Amino acid sequence: MIREIKILTLREVSEQYDPMDHPAKLVEFWRREVVKSAWYESEKEQLLVLSLDAKMKVKTFNLVSLGIINQTLVHAREIFRPAIVSAASHIAIMHNHPSGDPTPSADDLKSARAMRNAGKVLGIPCVDFLIVGNPSPTNPDGFASLKMMGLVHFGECS
Repeated sequence: MIREIKILTLREVSEQYDPMDHPAKLVEFWRREVVKSAWYESEKEQLLVLSLDAKMKVKTFNLVSLGIINQTLVHAREIFRPAIVSAASHIAIMHNHPSGDPTPSADDLKSARAMRNAGKVLGIPCVDFLIVGNPSPTNPDGFASLKMMGLVHFGECS
């Protein structure tokens, strides 16, 4: 009998960050760590999951989907696999919009709600679903937090 073994690569964090208790800290992490990754391509949508410990500190981050210029695929099994492997207490889901406009799409909302529900079932709460873009006059922070916008109600962080 032939068996296949798959090894999941998790990117451990190179430095210790403060607890990720605010969306701006998560976006800062993206801008300091994620963009340095060998797989990062600013012209394509990329979705990643941050595995967080019980104190909301980043344990690992993992690229889940590398898409095209205006979309990427997402499914709960791919999102939660690295969280389970790293024994995460919580997760944060993040992706970029290469256009620079972080306004959430209908698909973003649908995906965020599905991931929130999957996290409830698995006992690994999703603390936020963020979209990273570029600062602009209408959005000086350059990101959208579906939690802060009240578009998706995520579980408690603790």
